[in-house]
Amino acid sequence: MKFLIVFLSCFTLCNSLIYSQQTDTSEVWHLKQKASELYETYKYDSATHYYFRAAEIYEQQRNWINSVKNYRLTANSFYLTVKLDSALYFAQKALNIADNYFINNTKNEAFERADVYIIFGNIHKRLSKYNEGLQFYEKALNLVLQADSLEKLKVAKIWNCIGDTYLSKADYDMAHTYYKKSLHIKIQTLGESHPSLVISYYRLGAAYQSIGDFDKAFEYYLKVIKINPNGEYNHTLLKNLNIKSIISLIGSYINLAYIYRYKKDYDKAFEYSQNALKLSISIYGENHFIVANCYNNLGVSYSIKKDYNKGIKYCTKALKILNTTSMEKHSSVAGTYHTMGIIYYNKGDYNKALEYYQKSLQIKKRIYGEHHPSLAYSYIKIARECAIKNNFKEALEYYQKALIANYNNFNDTIIYHNPEHFKALSKRALLLILREKAMSFHSLYKNESISAEDIKASVFTYELTFKLINEMRNDYSQESMKLLISEENKRYFTDAIHAASELNKVNPSTKNKGRALEYFEKLKSATLSTFLNDLEIKQYWNIADSLLQKEKYIAINRNEYVTKIQKIRAQKNGYDTLLVQNYQDSLFNYSRQYDKLINTLELNYPEYFTLKYKQETAEIIDIQRELDNNSALINYFIGNTSLFICAITKEKYTIKAIKTNSLFNEKIIDYYIDIKSNFTNKELKSSSYFYSYLIEPIEEELKNINNLIIIPDGNLYYIPFETLCKNDTYTENLSAIDYLIKDYSVTYHHTATLWLNSKVKEQNQFATKDNFIGFAPVFGSKNNNGFIVSKDWIPDTTNTELASRSISNDFTHFNTLPYSENEVESIVKLFNKKRKDAKGFFYKEANEENFKHNIKNYKYIHIASHSFTNDLYPNLSGIAFSQPDTSTIYKEDGILYAGETYNLNFPKADLITLSSCKSGLGKLIQGEGFLSLSRGFLYSGTPNIIFSLWNVKDEPTKDLMIDFYKQVLQGTDYASALRKAKLDLITNPNTASPKYWGAWILVGR
Repeated sequence: MKFLIVFLSCFTLCNSLIYSQQTDTSEVWHLKQKASELYETYKYDSATHYYFRAAEIYEQQRNWINSVKNYRLTANSFYLTVKLDSALYFAQKALNIADNYFINNTKNEAFERADVYIIFGNIHKRLSKYNEGLQFYEKALNLVLQADSLEKLKVAKIWNCIGDTYLSKADYDMAHTYYKKSLHIKIQTLGESHPSLVISYYRLGAAYQSIGDFDKAFEYYLKVIKINPNGEYNHTLLKNLNIKSIISLIGSYINLAYIYRYKKDYDKAFEYSQNALKLSISIYGENHFIVANCYNNLGVSYSIKKDYNKGIKYCTKALKILNTTSMEKHSSVAGTYHTMGIIYYNKGDYNKALEYYQKSLQIKKRIYGEHHPSLAYSYIKIARECAIKNNFKEALEYYQKALIANYNNFNDTIIYHNPEHFKALSKRALLLILREKAMSFHSLYKNESISAEDIKASVFTYELTFKLINEMRNDYSQESMKLLISEENKRYFTDAIHAASELNKVNPSTKNKGRALEYFEKLKSATLSTFLNDLEIKQYWNIADSLLQKEKYIAINRNEYVTKIQKIRAQKNGYDTLLVQNYQDSLFNYSRQYDKLINTLELNYPEYFTLKYKQETAEIIDIQRELDNNSALINYFIGNTSLFICAITKEKYTIKAIKTNSLFNEKIIDYYIDIKSNFTNKELKSSSYFYSYLIEPIEEELKNINNLIIIPDGNLYYIPFETLCKNDTYTENLSAIDYLIKDYSVTYHHTATLWLNSKVKEQNQFATKDNFIGFAPVFGSKNNNGFIVSKDWIPDTTNTELASRSISNDFTHFNTLPYSENEVESIVKLFNKKRKDAKGFFYKEANEENFKHNIKNYKYIHIASHSFTNDLYPNLSGIAFSQPDTSTIYKEDGILYAGETYNLNFPKADLITLSSCKSGLGKLIQGEGFLSLSRGFLYSGTPNIIFSLWNVKDEPTKDLMIDFYKQVLQGTDYASALRKAKLDLITNPNTASPKYWGAWILVGR
């Protein structure tokens, strides 16, 4: 859905620096006072009368400069009420007087003439005559610069107007350029706290929103609504704001509602929609086009809530206002018709929806011509209508029209042709067009044509789509937007895999057979892959160390403020909004510093950026070269109705599609929940069920194999494959169950490409010293200061299940972990026996500061403690260290939050073990995996990590970990060592249940 951007206008201020040529008469003085009073209370219709009378009197007095000024203000008032013919008439009247009588060429005359040109520019922009509007703004700019080059604020205002015009004509790069130039001048001249900056913040937010960078837009909008965070009408506050600031405020509420809808936070979206409406009615009354935009926005929110009747009601109110303000050909009307189409489409009334889409399209054509993203969105909607009626050929014709509308220089009507580059007017619109065009080609092939040309067109259009997705990820500097791109596009990768499979049937080849694996890789963990690729490149690229240090400094501070804001917001009893605003300001500043630095790096090191964002995926032949004869890499992908399995061994490559039902994903979660606490006949049946889906289809490929590298997808991240069983015959002797772990060692990775890169890196890196460092806060009686949780600690808000290495029932204490002390102590002794360096920190010494200070020089890093997850705020998942003494000033709070782990540096670490509860669990992002505590450690560049999927018991964990390191010190690889430690627990009837050993996962080798 195309988002709503409240009309951005460059209003001419009442207090222009114009001086009268003679003393005002009492009559004209009262007229001006009345006009200003009406203008400042937004009664523009009434203000026009008084400005016009004042202008006439000044004209009679031959007071030309004030006559021009008041005719200009008359024009501006008509412009604000969208009476553009009248506005144009009085602007021309003002310009004629200026042309005839401004003969002294004074600074004041130049400024007044410039203001008239600005009005002309605004009117032409509103009429969608963008080039003419730009010409008027350029005239205004030249006059101001010639009259007084030091008049920076007036220049900044004109640059804003030029930016508005470029934004309206969908030239977002130019809009950014002028907005940033304007903001820079304002900050230099007025300082960073001046209220008028909100106008520039709003404009930049709208520009970022236009290109789909919602996180950056969000930050700018927060800077705007800081003046009125709850949407309350505060007359004292608002009377000190000029018109543009109020427009910016209302527009920010509307656009924040859109962003929250996009991120599926519908309650917040509804709240901001209501705030916008409430504020706009308070200021403008019921019959104003801005109020109409708010009604339209509220209509969208009700539609999302599936209250379609209310949605239609509010859109109808919007149309009624717009029709009474002579705006029947305005973009606001087109936008409301578009919304009505969406509501009827969601209701299932496709004919009515099509009627409104067509109405919207006709208005947009009159406004924008043939090339504008807004037209593209209308064509997309009409194409969907055709596709839902199985008119796929017609749908493809409309998608082609959408492509043409979204480019200034692409006019090819042949549906099999696509643009050769991504320099579209809107990349987000282009993404929608390409992915749905590809799907329509696939549907046309399956349901109608059975033409090789159509299935080829589907696959090649999908591949173009995937290139665009990668480019768009790289356009965003913040991780959350990159993750969102992956999540919202997964379903199209599913269809692409089906299309590639069908293409291989039509035209069998090695290339076509390998496309499915390529698509797996392009979707999975793309954000993580880019980050790790960046770490690799920086090691050998000649980038100035000062720039790298600055980047690290900014990133650390940015992550710190994100975590601080989330910690405050997660508090249950309300929070200090002023403190949050201060933190948001700091976050905003660091984000802008980061953007500036990235621009510098991109400009000075273009080759580095090309390598950083190059999305190379592993080839089958490369994977086979690195696999030994005993290993298999198994890559999974969960589609809507199919499970895809790609199995690769040294000699074979197989891909299979297995039909699944709608309950498949739910059953995965049920199995995860059950296996954590029991292993009865029920759990065995579930285990066998998943074996039949996940392993049995490739059993032939796994003959003579004893090492499995698993690449999960979606909910499969919840399944420990080691617990799967082929035989579903239950026995109470759980040691006798045929768990998969008895036949295979199992490791996991996020993508085949990351696994391949880690293997290559392992071969190339120098041997590091075998040393160990471990931390065990214990939380016991020897040193009681670690027992109480710090005040600002945020407990697990997503799950209240408790176990030995989790928190206490009241969420205020940690359970004592007596065996964790023995665990770390025993491992230290194992290393010492081998004459290897090892160090352990216990009780009070196992604090967060010691951890961060001492980890840089160790190969093995081990933490035996409590950890917890937070799905709502993934950055607040954490692992506990000894808590700071309240009588001592500590820099750290005793909790290592996930948000902090991204900033850590482990240059020599080869393995990190998080011997704690649910350390690998978190919010699941489709296409990326868990946003867990462990993910941050992977971001640090650590190649191997062991973590848990559920709450684990203290004593069995101790036994498993000691056994694991014993095997490692004997030269056993990590996967085999972990397998041996698990098998030892299985041998013991008291710990044979998977709940004791199944939670432990090794990501790496």
